[in-house]
Amino acid sequence: MILDDMTRDELIDLKARIDIQLEKLEAQRKAEALDAARKAAEEYGFSLEELSGGKRPAKASSSKVFRNTLTLTTRRNLDRQSRKPKC
Repeated sequence: MILDDMTRDELIDLKARIDIQLEKLEAQRKAEALDAARKAAEEYGFSLEELSGGKRPAKASSSKVFRNTLTLTTRRNLDRQSRKPKC
């Protein structure tokens, strides 16, 4: 894929897809970190909730979180694209 050969609309679409994928990867990394923290706490005989002062951390579920989400920047770009007059 050569970026110089892509149209503006194609580049906006690509950026939107990249933003979504980056968000998915970030959620996956957080879930993995939380899982590793739980396992480390269990090795010492504690739950993660006990070590965090009784507060239960939010579940990180990347499959549910990203069902229909777009970043604010992506939404703005898509809105601009739909308002752009067709030539």
